[in-house]
Amino acid sequence: MANPEPSSTKQERLSRQLLRVLMVEDSPDDAELIELELTNGGYQIEALRVVSAADMATALNSADWDVIIADYSVPGFDAVPSLKLLRESGRDIPFIIVTGSISDEMAVASMRAGAHDYVLKDNLLRLVPAVEREIKESAARHQKHEAEAALHESQSRLNGIVQSAMDSIISVDEEQRIVLFNEAAERLFGCPSSEALGSSLDRFIPPKFRDVHRDHIRTFGMSGMTTRSMYSPGVLTALRTSGEEFPIEATISQIEAAGRKYFTVILRDISERKRAEAENSRLQAQLAQSQKLEAIGQLAGGVAHDFNTLLNIILGYSDLLLADLPEGDPRRERVKQIQTSGETGALLTKQLLAFSRRRALVPQVIDLSTTVGDLEPMLRRLLREDIELEVHRAEQACPVKVDPGQIQQLVLNLAANARDAMPRGGNLTIEVRTVELDESYVHQHPSMTPGKYEMLAVSDTGVGMDAEIAAHIFEPFFTTKSTGQGTGLGLSTVYGIAKQSGGDIWVYSEPGVGSCFKVHLPRSSEPHAERSTQQQPKKLTGSETILLVEDSKSLRELTRELLAHGGYSVLEAKDGVEALEVSKQYEGTIHLLMTDIIMPKMRGTEVAIQFAKQRPNIAVIFLSGYTEEAISHIPGARRIAILEKPYTADSLLRTARQTLDHMQIAA
Repeated sequence: MANPEPSSTKQERLSRQLLRVLMVEDSPDDAELIELELTNGGYQIEALRVVSAADMATALNSADWDVIIADYSVPGFDAVPSLKLLRESGRDIPFIIVTGSISDEMAVASMRAGAHDYVLKDNLLRLVPAVEREIKESAARHQKHEAEAALHESQSRLNGIVQSAMDSIISVDEEQRIVLFNEAAERLFGCPSSEALGSSLDRFIPPKFRDVHRDHIRTFGMSGMTTRSMYSPGVLTALRTSGEEFPIEATISQIEAAGRKYFTVILRDISERKRAEAENSRLQAQLAQSQKLEAIGQLAGGVAHDFNTLLNIILGYSDLLLADLPEGDPRRERVKQIQTSGETGALLTKQLLAFSRRRALVPQVIDLSTTVGDLEPMLRRLLREDIELEVHRAEQACPVKVDPGQIQQLVLNLAANARDAMPRGGNLTIEVRTVELDESYVHQHPSMTPGKYEMLAVSDTGVGMDAEIAAHIFEPFFTTKSTGQGTGLGLSTVYGIAKQSGGDIWVYSEPGVGSCFKVHLPRSSEPHAERSTQQQPKKLTGSETILLVEDSKSLRELTRELLAHGGYSVLEAKDGVEALEVSKQYEGTIHLLMTDIIMPKMRGTEVAIQFAKQRPNIAVIFLSGYTEEAISHIPGARRIAILEKPYTADSLLRTARQTLDHMQIAA
């Protein structure tokens, strides 16, 4: 079949009066008369005459004809078969019968068969008007078909877009009856479109919100706006056919068609977004809590450092007083009370330093399961008789690199906290095992990283606590106990130890149910440390020369007196700069450098490095209430030790003697 001529080209050709005519006519003379009549009407004629069905079928496929003019009766081939061929071809071409005579019955039959008009040969004056009219009507029909085809294609594309959209699209009329319900809406609401179409939009709105939704759409319809976004978590809630309510956000638009108003709503389920927002918020709270505790830890560490200096003076002079007072002197008991109070204060500062993660550690690889098991007798003495203790240890080793003393303190503090939470008795369960923290867990606990950890869980059946209290329990001095029943440092100490050991701690609790504290410590791949076999010195006195560097005048004077009391010769400096100058001017041997770490002008570590250049192979003792960084090897220094503040006369002299003895052995 010949390709149909584009309508624009056909209109241009017809405007030039070029007419293509297919004639079904057995008489050449009659065909000539028809051509003459059309020519007289102003047309340029391109004509083809056929006399059989085969010729007509070929002709229909060979060109795009403007009009078919057929004699009603052609021998062997008349108008009715030719009309049938035209219909079968699928072409819309004006068909006009031109015949010598035709009865009314024949004319009606022809028109029913598809003929558009008929003209008698003795009245050919009607031919040109009939052709012009039918060509115009054919063009109108063709334009209509093209418009309908374009509309159908547009509707198909629109329907494809609507049906393939990820968002749910629902259209309703002014009575809010559903007229469009796409596939996404079917999935979202769990309802087929065949069931939704024609029903009220109310079926997808919770009853308590239906009036609000209907009023909102009515108001929007009267506003004159064409599009509006809707988002209100408290109001925009939809209802699935299952009865489940869920939050949505939506955009509504309105149009008018055929005098009626329609509303189209594009909506989406924001349940996941709401969950993510809520999750991003228990995470923002966790971050804020962590930052708050970090800030408090910095403050606590600074306070403890300064307080240690005061406690050191109290404890040191107590030692000196006790050494001067004979046994039986009633003043000894008073001094011992001062000493006891100082030691209690020292324990508090140690807890603060553990919380702030600034206490000097001596980490080593231990089996957490064995360590907790060894504490069981002490734990039973700590608990009351109305508390039942269960300890579940892992069958395999649980290696962690920590300070053993701090881990013991962590377990004891958690057990004491659980005991106080069970005033009427209950069960305390301690469990140690290896766990694998995956991405899901880490997402909920952002301070952790995926991997293997050793978990220590301490659970009780006590009074429990609500979320508000749980948010503050790791803060120093926060306590729910009565005045005088606690310092509020137990759990903050636990928090500091867990953090300083490279792990973390989380609490799960409900009022009236109990609490579970979970400590996760990184699993170590290093071999277990061997116990130290270093022997204690037989004597605590000496005669060597010690250079003491301490920025606190009171503590420097006390330490000098304690060392002098032990027989040592003491040189003093208030800071690193002065210490280096003293070293330059002193011609004798300086056996030991004893220096504070945190000092103005120069840190103790830097003093030791510079000092070792002047006096190679010197021994060094660092005095510190806390260390913010690991103390690495000092080049040239033969022996390095750390003496933790506040120190007693005994610990000071013991550390000095031990360090000097070790240096002599190494020499």
